[in-house]
Amino acid sequence: MQFNPGLRFIAKLLLNSLWGKFGMRNKLSKNKLINNPSDYFEMFFNHKIEMSKPIILNDQTIRVIYHEKNGFVKEHNVSNIIISLWTTSQARINLYQWLQVVARDPENKLLYSDTDSVIYQHPTGKNPINFGEFLGEMSQEFEGNKILEFVSGGSKQYSIKLQNVLDGGIWHKTKIRGITFNKKNKLDHEDFKQMILNYKDYNKKKYDYIQDLALLIIFYCLLAAFVIFIVIYCCKQKQIGDSTNTANIKNESIQNKHLFCRDE
Repeated sequence: MQFNPGLRFIAKLLLNSLWGKFGMRNKLSKNKLINNPSDYFEMFFNHKIEMSKPIILNDQTIRVIYHEKNGFVKEHNVSNIIISLWTTSQARINLYQWLQVVARDPENKLLYSDTDSVIYQHPTGKNPINFGEFLGEMSQEFEGNKILEFVSGGSKQYSIKLQNVLDGGIWHKTKIRGITFNKKNKLDHEDFKQMILNYKDYNKKKYDYIQDLALLIIFYCLLAAFVIFIVIYCCKQKQIGDSTNTANIKNESIQNKHLFCRDE
């Protein structure tokens, strides 16, 4: 058997895609292109579905994203939750057996495990797992490299520092669930390591920043309230002054009128 990484990747993709179809959620959003107003209003008044805001593509066509409401969801053609659950349960049982093999020797140290992988530390020359290429056997994911450092912050988030055994080159492998790394959001191994080791200090700095920001917002709110109070107070004082002046003018007019009448 000759190792072929391309064919191995395709085979793994086919297996995962087949299993994924069995366990795929039935309540996925769907797209529909509409160029007839009656079709749109038929969907709009359908109580079994929920629609998003339509997207205008051109003068004749719109795109609508919708999904079925709870109670009206229909299974797709290849949905089979039993096969999906059986596959994952057998994988867990097989993984648990390998974990027992590692934990059986107190000199070994289990660092991390996932759906189909185990990361562990063992004495030189005493690897507890025999590698193979057949179904149910374990193989080295980074063959030709040795792990120098391993850092993990929890499930689906870890970083590995590796060294190539041939040329001695150092490289890193970082994975965080839900994040695809590129040149813009690349996370270095050392940065991730410091975030894990200094988690307490990092959270404290974050809390102090939020606390300072909250105090600053409260200060500006009080300042704004004080300014509004001063403006309202000045306006009321001006209104009182204007009303007093108006009353004085009226009184003077009445007195002048009386004097004018007496002179006559």
